[in-house]
Amino acid sequence: MQEFKDDPDFSYSSVGVFDRSVKIDDVDMAIMASNIFDNASEALKKVKGKKVFEMEISHYNDLVFWDITNSASEPDKDLISRKKSPGHGLGVGKIRSIAEGCGGSADWKYEDGLMRVHIELPSGDH
Repeated sequence: MQEFKDDPDFSYSSVGVFDRSVKIDDVDMAIMASNIFDNASEALKKVKGKKVFEMEISHYNDLVFWDITNSASEPDKDLISRKKSPGHGLGVGKIRSIAEGCGGSADWKYEDGLMRVHIELPSGDH
């Protein structure tokens, strides 16, 4: 999100922390975060006017909820990157695969100019 820091139309908020009991290894977490930020950045570059990026991490019982919302000029019906270079376009699949591999889930929803990503990951002793 660093590339948008001087854009007066950009706003950013981040709330919450991952606790140590989240059932995901560091490499997988880095892969998920990298792909989430790349996808949001790609969408924000296409937005004219107000740009929003919001991230919230919350906990309930033995689950961690990771919610990311960013402005998007249009829904990505395939939820696949349009980048042409090798290795791109697999991020959404990686995010979903990692979340499900940890016993969680990942879902995407486009509504009113916003792309919303909701990830659930197990935590605690389960």
